[in-house]
Amino acid sequence: MASGEVISAVAMTEPDTGSDLQAVKTRAVLDGDDYVINGSKTFISNGTNSDIIVVIAKTGNTGKGSRDISLILVEADRVGVTKSKPLRKVGLHAQDTTMLFFQDVRVPKANILGGEPGQGFYQLMKELAWERLSIGILAIAASQAVLEQTVAYTRERKAFGKPIIEFQNSRFKLADLKTEIVLGRPTPIAAWN
Repeated sequence: MASGEVISAVAMTEPDTGSDLQAVKTRAVLDGDDYVINGSKTFISNGTNSDIIVVIAKTGNTGKGSRDISLILVEADRVGVTKSKPLRKVGLHAQDTTMLFFQDVRVPKANILGGEPGQGFYQLMKELAWERLSIGILAIAASQAVLEQTVAYTRERKAFGKPIIEFQNSRFKLADLKTEIVLGRPTPIAAWN
């Protein structure tokens, strides 16, 4: 993956459960030295072009939710792996998003990520917080850039003989947007004292 020779995907979200990891319905049942995987995933980034898929599946029956979940590496060309056509979406067109289906997909039990079943929830929780934080940071940074471009535009664009930034409604709208952006930024720890 690091060399770019293999494209990976993380198959977490399901049609009926969203990203509620403890509610996933995809199952991997041990059969001899193999796990047999059945289920479906949706909104999977890199799903169409993936060579290897990290599948979040229930491997246990303890009824304790998080302890039943494992991460299993599945080669995308295995028998029983099906990919939908790429989903149409509003943005991020350079990254494909698709649905994945697993029907009686057999993988060696050695394909359990970390080597031990039942660790998937903990493995995901360790990294998902950083992923979600980076999404928030990106959103605030993009919003700030758009606001700056909008302010520049409202200074140049004229209506009724004056720049539209001079109209009261324009200033109110820009102030509201600036407030939302500032509220979305983290407060520096020094300001807490």
